[in-house]
Amino acid sequence: SVRRHPSKGWLRGGLAGVMYVLLAFLIFSAIDGDWSIGWPFLSDMLMGAAVGAIGGMLFVNLRKK
Repeated sequence: SVRRHPSKGWLRGGLAGVMYVLLAFLIFSAIDGDWSIGWPFLSDMLMGAAVGAIGGMLFVNLRKK
């Protein structure tokens, strides 16, 4: 998501991380049948946003111009 738009990498990366965790939650909840949202889900969303934001910042700052 940061490759096409080289600005605001932290925001785009964070959103990509959140979307990834949300998609994984939907897939595994559909398989398991348990749709409850608790602390593990919220911590996964926070970690996905943080790791995505860090990855977006690194990609924007380390790419060749």
